[in-house]
Amino acid sequence: MEKEYNVSIDDNGTAFLVVINMGTERRFVVAAFNSLGAAWDHIQWMYRIETQEFTVGKKKVPVTDWIVGMKKAGYLD
Repeated sequence: MEKEYNVSIDDNGTAFLVVINMGTERRFVVAAFNSLGAAWDHIQWMYRIETQEFTVGKKKVPVTDWIVGMKKAGYLD
């Protein structure tokens, strides 16, 4: 069974929500943060805890590529 998960951040005006499959009927909010940086850290943590593959954002960037790019840009440690 192939899993297809996309993780995005939704700013609802109160919090930065980490959402799986945003924009679909399978939308699922997994966490809320008061800063964008904390939401980004959570996405990295989601990958680290079990090394599952998923994509990030509207462009559906593979999570491993997203982490490398975010570290290169200085947004993640």
